[in-house]
Amino acid sequence: MFKEILKFFSGNIKTEKKSIEKKIDSFEDIPVKVVSSMLIDSDSTSYDFNTLINEAYPSKNGLYPHEILVLKYASTYFIGETNFQKFWLSDYGVRDVNKILKKLTSKGFLRETSIEEILEKETIKKLKELLKKHNLKVSGNKSELIERLIKSTDRQILKSSFSKSYYKNTELGNEELRENEYISYIHRNKIMDLNIWRLNQLMNEEPRKSYRDKIWIHLNMSAFKYFGENRFEEYSACRFAMAKFAAEEKKYKQALYLMSEVIFLDLNGVKFFNKKNYPETELLLENFLPYETSLLKIPRRVLKITKEYIRLSKLQIEEIKEIMLDAMGKSFVSIKIFSPEECRDILFMEIDEEYRELDLIYEKAYEKSKKVFIN
Repeated sequence: MFKEILKFFSGNIKTEKKSIEKKIDSFEDIPVKVVSSMLIDSDSTSYDFNTLINEAYPSKNGLYPHEILVLKYASTYFIGETNFQKFWLSDYGVRDVNKILKKLTSKGFLRETSIEEILEKETIKKLKELLKKHNLKVSGNKSELIERLIKSTDRQILKSSFSKSYYKNTELGNEELRENEYISYIHRNKIMDLNIWRLNQLMNEEPRKSYRDKIWIHLNMSAFKYFGENRFEEYSACRFAMAKFAAEEKKYKQALYLMSEVIFLDLNGVKFFNKKNYPETELLLENFLPYETSLLKIPRRVLKITKEYIRLSKLQIEEIKEIMLDAMGKSFVSIKIFSPEECRDILFMEIDEEYRELDLIYEKAYEKSKKVFIN
């Protein structure tokens, strides 16, 4: 039965591939350097750190990606810190953060905080305690308290009153962070297979572009690759990442278009059907109804984000529905459970909490699916 279904849809797959290829032709024609050992799973804890360094590009000031990220975090560490976040080793292969902090200091990217800066971080209560300790007046605002302490107390004695001194970026350090903003961005935003090492490779490939352009191009090409390999679950994840990326730039219309594809793929069960065999099909049919417990639903996270994009777009609902129908109509799945119109309607029924209507549309789709899978 399933071989017949696959045979039936194989012609559609080829047609869709040609359609996607035409879309890709409209992107900028950008040569891509393939780096075999840099496609790193960011969750992996197994690293050949020397390989990472050998294949990475240093900045114009000679810093590597992991060193720039340490520079970004440096102001949160006190001098002599020993308790560092686990991600240094698990995500980036960094075993000795302190060694890097010392190097950054010796190279002029970091310095120790001054006594003025230390006092500025203290509470007024703490400052008054210090003033009392040195038999000084405790009246005045914070600036006056700090000035009185500095003028009337030996700086070394004053500094010894504090157990911790922190790192602070120098102007050179701040310049380094500004010029390599992509490092902290990709650390904060986990996007598909990208991490500081992989994006460092992309940033140094020709033609030179902004890091946001590089990420967008990478996501586009990844989507094309997944589609061409019939890996629609990964394709959906890629489109989801692209939607969030577009929304960061307030391109909510584009973000809604991409989220529409994600919704269409989710509702049509890409996680169940696009595999070499279909052992989940019977389980899927058994758990198709009722809507409330169905396996084929819009994930809560996707629904929440889509609702937010609709709100932020400030577009009329009818225009949004047209955008979504256009996106869903151009999407492809090997086996279609819900039509583009049904997927669009399900979304808005979810938003409006029209659960009776949702039950009806799921019952209709269930009857249709039984004819395909069972008869």
